[in-house]
Amino acid sequence: MSPKLAARLEQRAMERFDARESELANLLAALGPEGPVVTHIHGVGGIGKSRLVEVFGSMARAKGNEVIHLDCRAVEPSPKGFVRALALALASQSYLSSRC
Repeated sequence: MSPKLAARLEQRAMERFDARESELANLLAALGPEGPVVTHIHGVGGIGKSRLVEVFGSMARAKGNEVIHLDCRAVEPSPKGFVRALALALASQSYLSSRC
């Protein structure tokens, strides 16, 4: 997919996002210097958590922040499992190529 087409598709997806504004505002506030180190999102299936995270990630990148997405369904539910998944994400080719 061409970069121009990808940007247009992302823009269209952003325009159609209908999540609650307060949730997105809270996440964006977390990017500030006084924001939390870790943010946890939870809820029952099908309420739009994944889409909220996608939109937040796009907006955070647009503000110059680095975003690393971990789908914790595939992560061992322990501190060791989280650290392992994060290390793999940081070492992945897609992360390294996005920083070059």
